[in-house]
Amino acid sequence: MNEWTRDGIEFYGLKVELVRETADSDPEPRLLKVVYPGGCDIESTLQYKQQDPIIQKYADFFEPLINQLRETGFAENSPEIIFGHTDRFYQSISNQGIWYGVSLESKNEAWVTVHIRTENNKLTKDLYDELYKNKDQIESSVLECHNLDWHWRKHDNKRDRFSSINVRKEASINDPEEKHEEIRAWMLDLLPRFKEVFDPRIAELLSDQQKLVR
Repeated sequence: MNEWTRDGIEFYGLKVELVRETADSDPEPRLLKVVYPGGCDIESTLQYKQQDPIIQKYADFFEPLINQLRETGFAENSPEIIFGHTDRFYQSISNQGIWYGVSLESKNEAWVTVHIRTENNKLTKDLYDELYKNKDQIESSVLECHNLDWHWRKHDNKRDRFSSINVRKEASINDPEEKHEEIRAWMLDLLPRFKEVFDPRIAELLSDQQKLVR
């Protein structure tokens, strides 16, 4: 845009981050100038990220999982970050507005998540409601032989324009590598199962919604 716009108009690209110096500290905002008139600062941005020990620890945790998911064919593209450096999300190819993600939060909790956020907030909540009607069947379909700590969260308020369906496991970024391998294996097992169970159900619900609109 800086190359073809007329003189007197300039564009800047800023990357906004919330970073915790330690697991217990409050998040602090940081602005990184990535693109500016006449150039870009991508290398220094990446170097800066690598110097942040907390962000780098999460990157090191997720990297083997991302590689394994790519090898198994779960996703060809790299994941995206929705809430912060503690998570990684893959967008559903079949259903727009649906994401399958994992996170390792500072409260010693690991999560595998179905994130529902369509362009229409009412549709987002309607999809959640329809899935919740079959809650027991869905939970038993994901893993019949294991007890999972399920958390169904509609987030039914004006501020949160998404809903989520999650399973939880105790874990921390400060756990030893042996524990991290166990958590990654848990995530690697659950993500494809979530996709297998939820994608066709959501596709059917979206199809029904489109028929009603017509």
